[in-house]
Amino acid sequence: MESSDATGTSNRNARFFCSLIIRQVELVDFGATRTYSKEFMDNWFSLLQAAASGDRQACIDWSLKLGYITGGENEASVNFTTHYPFH
Repeated sequence: MESSDATGTSNRNARFFCSLIIRQVELVDFGATRTYSKEFMDNWFSLLQAAASGDRQACIDWSLKLGYITGGENEASVNFTTHYPFH
């Protein structure tokens, strides 16, 4: 996958198109994008890779680095934040 400095800001799956022919997921709604720094996107891709490989601790670490969680959350909140990629 080629890195980009823009990512979708919507969680609606209908905004994405999966092409089985070219084996690529494409963002359909360009109004749902914004620009991020290369550092943020590199960290975000690291979080994505951690989730894809099932590494829960790395997901927590990258979520902290990205600011998705602060480290002050209770265990239930951290579990909620990191639970989705594993199901």
